[in-house]
Amino acid sequence: MKKKKPIDILFLDTSIFEANNFLEGKRINEILKLAEEGVIGIILPRLTYDEVINRVKKNIDTAYGKFKKYRNDTRVLRNIASLKDKFEIFDAGKVIKELIKEIDKRFKKAKITIVDYPIINIKEIFDGYFSQSFPFSQGKKDEFPDAFALKIVEDWSKKNKVKVKVFAKDNDIIQYDSEYLLTDDDFEKYLDLKLQEIAKEKELLLKIKNAIEEYRGKIIDDIKSWVSDELDDMYIYDEYTNDFEVYDIDISEININLEKHQITSVDDEYIALQFKTYINFKVELTIDDENYMIKDEDTKSWIYLETTNKMVDEVRYIYIDTLFYIDENEIADCEVEEINKGQKLKV
Repeated sequence: MKKKKPIDILFLDTSIFEANNFLEGKRINEILKLAEEGVIGIILPRLTYDEVINRVKKNIDTAYGKFKKYRNDTRVLRNIASLKDKFEIFDAGKVIKELIKEIDKRFKKAKITIVDYPIINIKEIFDGYFSQSFPFSQGKKDEFPDAFALKIVEDWSKKNKVKVKVFAKDNDIIQYDSEYLLTDDDFEKYLDLKLQEIAKEKELLLKIKNAIEEYRGKIIDDIKSWVSDELDDMYIYDEYTNDFEVYDIDISEININLEKHQITSVDDEYIALQFKTYINFKVELTIDDENYMIKDEDTKSWIYLETTNKMVDEVRYIYIDTLFYIDENEIADCEVEEINKGQKLKV
C-alpha cells in the first residue's frame, strides 16, 4: 500500500495576513482554500490570532479616519445620484465586528488549529531579550509577541513531531534557527510552487504553458490598449512639461513583453496567473517653447509664440492578473482581470 504523503503544516505570522489585506487578497484566500481541502494545515497561536484581530481594529480605525476626511474633501460628488451611496458614513465598530465574524468563519472552515496560551518556560525568552539575541535584535520590547508566538509554535511542533513552515515578512523571525521550524519570507513563491504541484496532478501545467502562447497576443493587445489610454492624458506629464501647456500627445511606440508568471489561484472553472510585465513607451509631447515668449504688459502674463517637442521614453515593470478559463479539462478562453493592481501608470 502506497504511503500517504504528509501535508505541509504552516504558521502564518500577522504580517502575512496584513500584507494580503486579511481576507481580501487572492493568495490568502487560496491558502485558506487549500487548508479547507486538507491539502495543507495551518497552526495559529492564540497570541497571533489576537494580534491579527488587533491589527484589523487598528486598520479599520485608520481607514475610517481617512474615509471621513475623503468624504469631506469630496463632498461635491455627493450631488451625483449614482455616487451618493458611496459616501454614506458607516459605523466603524459595527464594521470591525463584521470582519472579525468573517475571519472566525473562514478560519473555522479552513480547520485552522488555534493553540491556546500554554504554560511555558519563559527564561530563554528573557535571556534572549537581555542578550539582544533572537528575536530581540535591538532589545525592543515590542518583539516579545514574536518570541512567545514562535516558542508556542516550536513547542507544538516538537510535541506533534512535525516540522512547521513559518512564513513572515519580519526579518528577525526569518533568521530564527530551529530544527522544528522552517522559516521563509517568500509566501508568494511557496504558494506558486504548491499550486504548480496541484496543477501537475491535474495535468494542466502543460496546457497552461500552451495557453499562454496561444493567448499571449490577446493579453498584450489588452495591455497596449490600457497603456495607450493611460498615456493619452496630458495631466500625467508634469515632470516633463514644467507646467507648460500640452497641445498634443503623439504615442509613437508601446512595447510589451510578458516575463515571469506565477499561479495565484486554481479552481475548477479557471486558473489565475500573474505576469510580471515589461513595458516600454515612447511619447512625443507638443508643449510651449520658453525660448519664444513675450510678456503681455496689460495682464503681466507670459505669451508663448511657438511650441516645441519633448520626447518621453520610459520603461516600467507592472503586474498583470489573468484568468484562464477551463471547459471540459481544456483551456477554453483567457481574459485580463486586472492591470497594475488597479493603479494608474506612473510617468
